[in-house]
Amino acid sequence: MTMMRKIQRVIIGISILALSALVLVQAKTKVKEIPENYRKWLNEEIFYIITPIEKDVFLKLQSNRERDLFIEAFWKQRDPTKGTEKNEFCDEHYRRLNYANRRFRGTGRPGWKTDRGKVYIILGEPMEIRIFQGMDAYYPSEVWYYQGLSGYGLPQAFHLLFYQKGRIGDYILYNPAFDGPWNLMSNYIGNPGDYLESFYALDDIEPELAQVSISLIPGESVIHYPSLASSILLQNIDIAAIKKIKDKYAEKFIKYKDIVGVEYSVNYVESESQVQIIQGESGIYFVHFSIEPQNISVASFEDSIYTNLEFNGIIRDKQGNTIYQFEKSVPLKFTVEQFKKMRYRPFSFTDMFPLVPGDYRFSILVKNSVSKEFTSFDRDLRIFSEITSTQMSPLLLGFNAIKSTSPHDTNKPFVVNNIQIYSQARNSFISKDNMYIFFQIFTLPEKMRGNGFLNYVIYKEEKEYFTVTYPMDKYQDNLSFIERIPLEKFVPGYYKIRVSLLDEKENEVTSQQEDFEITPATYLPRPWVIAKSLIESGEPHIYYILGRQLMNKKDYVNARIWLEKAHLTEPNNLNYGFHLAQTNFYMKKYKEALDILLPFSEMGKNNYEFNYLMAKTYQALSEYDRAIKILDDAVLQFGLNVSLLNSLGECYIQLGNREEALGALEKSLEINPNQEKIEDLVRSLKK
Repeated sequence: MTMMRKIQRVIIGISILALSALVLVQAKTKVKEIPENYRKWLNEEIFYIITPIEKDVFLKLQSNRERDLFIEAFWKQRDPTKGTEKNEFCDEHYRRLNYANRRFRGTGRPGWKTDRGKVYIILGEPMEIRIFQGMDAYYPSEVWYYQGLSGYGLPQAFHLLFYQKGRIGDYILYNPAFDGPWNLMSNYIGNPGDYLESFYALDDIEPELAQVSISLIPGESVIHYPSLASSILLQNIDIAAIKKIKDKYAEKFIKYKDIVGVEYSVNYVESESQVQIIQGESGIYFVHFSIEPQNISVASFEDSIYTNLEFNGIIRDKQGNTIYQFEKSVPLKFTVEQFKKMRYRPFSFTDMFPLVPGDYRFSILVKNSVSKEFTSFDRDLRIFSEITSTQMSPLLLGFNAIKSTSPHDTNKPFVVNNIQIYSQARNSFISKDNMYIFFQIFTLPEKMRGNGFLNYVIYKEEKEYFTVTYPMDKYQDNLSFIERIPLEKFVPGYYKIRVSLLDEKENEVTSQQEDFEITPATYLPRPWVIAKSLIESGEPHIYYILGRQLMNKKDYVNARIWLEKAHLTEPNNLNYGFHLAQTNFYMKKYKEALDILLPFSEMGKNNYEFNYLMAKTYQALSEYDRAIKILDDAVLQFGLNVSLLNSLGECYIQLGNREEALGALEKSLEINPNQEKIEDLVRSLKK
């Protein structure tokens, strides 16, 4: 059967082998270029309550669909009762906006643009409004009284003064620092700028108004004019509406909107995370990480509570090339009684993986497939290929450390020398806790193993609060160190611990420090830790991961070393054998590649990549008939694609069969016309 007839029998399909999502830098759209309804939303409806980051992200969106989704996410972040249909914040905001437009409509501008409208939208209804109608001696004024807004960074109680200068136009928000009592009086003949003189003049006319003109804070004793506290108050009102907003979701929205899917993009969940690079006993570096979502939504069915989390992690080098990628699904299922006990404790998901030396960006995306929520984190990683001087790793502070009796716990996250370290990113402790300090020291000089010291100093408000020094011979391990410090005598507050390696003369060689806090609480809800390691299957899989990472870095020589170790340990594993053969192929060791592939012929017959590599290996060894046989079968099994057709054309050329070569290459150009080399080859064959 000729190649052309085989092509006619094949149903053409598209096979997608792998896709990597890239986050593109979005061009910023000018406000005037977006549709009018979105322009009104941005420049009028939420003008006072949107953060600069949210506005910047909104202007980078390219479609109305994206803008609608962002607006949905915007209100969800402000919803005080998430999970219910009603959004009380949104309803109240539009009530304030409509009221401001009706009640405070200015001269030639809508109410929301006036000072009173702005304050009303941001702070809401005042507890009390005192109206001063104004006489010949002073201008019409209003004093608004607020209380109980300290959560927004405002005083517990304060006044705001609005006045109508010249008795015409809008009411202006009074600022003691810029206006002064003299600006409130229409017939003031004293010295403008003299606070005391103008205060006494206004006090004779209207004492209550005079008192507010000096300070907006009730009971403040103003020694130096103007009132500094009043100026700070007015500055903080402008940011009160955005002070408590966590706008990180907006950055995540634009970064992941094309990756997580429409139903997820509006449901970003805050999370805390930590990453620690730990060198294993074999010298391999492992990235240990944890992520603790702020909340996990669940569903119920009959007597069970369940959810499902999908993890996608990716390591890229500085050029953006993918070095390693993993995906895993973590289903969670509890009884109602179990969930009642767990619901008030956070969940911490931990994992680990090996990583070869280099500079990287580590990103992880977590999706809750039940609630359609997502969270993520990004972190820069650096692993040195060679450490030439004595260095200490960053400190890991744990609230517990438990010795494991199982030898199978070696390849579990945050387990070192069979000790499980429990920690949280926020580094919070209570006085009943013991704090466990973990770190590693690399290239420790031999003479310091017996003569050196480790010095632990804890600082409170930059002052030394606690110190202890131990000789190095106290520790059995010369790489990994764990020390316990009881916190029972520590008062609540913020601290910093500094660990230093000292030589025999107590000179510092290297050090690291970390912040932590001791809360006044008597109990801290510690997380349920869910650990399902990517590398629980053992050492061969670790070797395989390292080999694949080096392949992606195009370091085939070292990749071959690790893949060979994996293959020799498990010679029947198709993945190990295939990628070892692929590495040999890239190194032009075609005979070695073929020797590895042949025993897997039956196991890999339904695998496209295996068949393609086998064909290319025969082609490289000039065994064109065998290569054509495999390529023909692959076309029938997997359908037409450019790679298979081009390889067929090349093999037929080597055999001198121009007709079959032209048939394959011309069909390749039909699928993808943008192949200059193949076009040139076809032209040369036709000549």
